[in-house]
Amino acid sequence: MSARYRWCSANLKAAGSSSGVEDASFWQGWSEKVIKALLHAAAWGGAGIDDLWRWTQSAAAANAGLAVLQNLEGRATNGSGGVRVEPGWADTLAQVVDGHEKFRGNVCAGVGKALAGLDLQAVRRRFDPRTWPRVRRRGIPASGQHSADHADALQSAGGAA
Repeated sequence: MSARYRWCSANLKAAGSSSGVEDASFWQGWSEKVIKALLHAAAWGGAGIDDLWRWTQSAAAANAGLAVLQNLEGRATNGSGGVRVEPGWADTLAQVVDGHEKFRGNVCAGVGKALAGLDLQAVRRRFDPRTWPRVRRRGIPASGQHSADHADALQSAGGAA
């Protein structure tokens, strides 16, 4: 696990903390599962930060991320057969999207709380590599387009993969 992933995970957990809430660890755990699934769907589906943010606004909006996972689950996604969408993540997300209204609402509230910082478009721009001048000059695909190898694309732009 990379240092960047651990840092992001720790900040998401702190931001989405449910202290004082009955069964807080249960709700926090489900919120984390949904965030991981949506991040995974965005990465493999070629979605941008704005798409990810939209998916976190409601269970109905999360259906778009669920569709990405369902379409790619179990299939090779990098052309070499070595990288796959995580098995079971579509099912996990579907449990929330299609779940009981109270369950769905509580999980979605946790997701929204954890990612509330992305409510500001200016903040989302800071997390969108396509808006970084050095990346734009190097030809990173525009939003909605998909690069077969994101690591190579970022490294060619001078970033760390």
